[in-house]
Amino acid sequence: MITPQETDIYADVDCISTEIPSHSQTTELSQKLRRLVAENRQLLFRVRRLEMAATGQRESKLAMEKNMTCLFNTAVMEISRRDAEIFSMRKEFSSTSIN
Repeated sequence: MITPQETDIYADVDCISTEIPSHSQTTELSQKLRRLVAENRQLLFRVRRLEMAATGQRESKLAMEKNMTCLFNTAVMEISRRDAEIFSMRKEFSSTSIN
C-alpha cells in the first residue's frame, strides 16, 4: 500500500514562498523589467538593421558576380576573336610568301 508521504509530489521542495513582495522589491522589479524591455527593443532594432545591411550586401555580391561573369565571358570571346584573326593573318601571310 502506498503511503501519503510516498505520493506527495512536492516533498522535495523545501519551501514555497507565499510572502507578498515589498513595495521596494516590486518597484525594483518593475524598473528592471522596463530596462530589459527597452534593451530588447534596442536589440531587435539592431537585428533589423543588420538584416537589412546583410540583404544589401548580398544583392551587391550577386550583382558583382554577374558583372564579373559577363566580363570574363567577354574576355574569352575577345581572345577567341583575336586568335581567329591571328590564324587568318598567318594563313594569308603564308599563302603570299609561297607565291
